[in-house]
Amino acid sequence: MNLRFKFAISKDGKLKSTNGNFIKIRDLDINPTLTKEQALQKALNHIGAKKYIWEDSENENLLKKTSKDSDATYYPQGELLIFDKKNDKGESIPTLAYKFDIYAINPLSRANYYVDASNGKILLADAIIKHVVGTASTRYSGRRTIETEAIGGQFRLRDQTRGKGIHTFNMNNGSN
Repeated sequence: MNLRFKFAISKDGKLKSTNGNFIKIRDLDINPTLTKEQALQKALNHIGAKKYIWEDSENENLLKKTSKDSDATYYPQGELLIFDKKNDKGESIPTLAYKFDIYAINPLSRANYYVDASNGKILLADAIIKHVVGTASTRYSGRRTIETEAIGGQFRLRDQTRGKGIHTFNMNNGSN
């Protein structure tokens, strides 16, 4: 049996508490049939976006600047892992899969995609960006419909429905 941790706390090198579940893993071939690049292409074909964030130099440069890492990129790196696939009865079927964080800007979406490493099927698309449409009171134009994104429990104004898009950034009390 293997323990899949969703949450673990340790102190002084000793495990104090965990949150997760046990799944039986027997005779699982951990050698992928597909390469990481082939699995990524399967995910990109599934999404079918017109443009991805790593294809936009402005967004790539902003990421490098804000992370203070000249090698930072939105290009999906991919991670090989064991995915807890369920059958029709809800039983676990441990499956070797690639996980990709894929961020599209046209149309806007961001999700973790899990791709079966043996056949390229999309096992799960777990949305990171949740879209919320609402109204806001503006200073000069009255009440207007806006689109926001929920990411990690916070919201940001990023509306791709107008012109080249409206992106609002926190300048941390600066003017640059």
